[in-house]
Amino acid sequence: TERKQREQSFDLFRNLLDRSNDSLEIIEAATRRFLYVNDKACRELGYSREELLSLTVQDINPNATEATLMDVARLCNHAGFALLESVHRRKDGSVFPVEINIKPVTLDDRRYYVSVCRDITERKQAQQALSDSEERLRLAVEAGKMFAYTWDAATDAIVRSGESSHILGIDAETSMTGQQALARIHPDDRNRVEAALGALNPEHPQLLVTYRMYRPDGSQIWVERCSRAYFDDAGNLVRMVGMVADVTPRKHAEEVLS
Repeated sequence: TERKQREQSFDLFRNLLDRSNDSLEIIEAATRRFLYVNDKACRELGYSREELLSLTVQDINPNATEATLMDVARLCNHAGFALLESVHRRKDGSVFPVEINIKPVTLDDRRYYVSVCRDITERKQAQQALSDSEERLRLAVEAGKMFAYTWDAATDAIVRSGESSHILGIDAETSMTGQQALARIHPDDRNRVEAALGALNPEHPQLLVTYRMYRPDGSQIWVERCSRAYFDDAGNLVRMVGMVADVTPRKHAEEVLS
């Protein structure tokens, strides 16, 4: 009876592991051989269970050098677990990125590692797409001579991206308030800009206005400001986010044409 109960418990345990959405591996610490792998691991790596049980960690992980394995062992000893990103190599030779969570277990004076591996291909693709998008935006901003900004109504503080230093002549790390920015607007344009800002409301939160500004050295530039205002439930303006572009060459061309 006791033996059958143990067998039933083991069958239940194995079925639960095989139904996992992650690859599960039990590894003997001394030899780094696989003692158990679930169905998910077999499917992802393209091996049969018997084939995997004849392999070691180094056979499926090209990054598993002796030095890295020792680092993981030290981390497990110190923290009780190790969480890392690496790659796994399938039977056909292709590789894919994985996140590995390793937990050491000691039974009968023998040390094992329980490894939970998750395929993070989609996460990596999303991260790369975001990085590419940010790089394209950065290049577009540099080519278009523009900068992004955020204005907070409660503090009147303006946070600007780095490109603003080339356009405004003011280092991006130098603090600036909305009142200070308004003071740099050409006197003949200031009332028009203030009127455009005052007309913003929850139904019409978009702002597009072109005006002249003075740089600290006294030179004058034309800027085009495209922004969106955000309001709270009571209809009060809480912040603005937008882009400011240097359109001085365009305005000079328009004046010459005129």
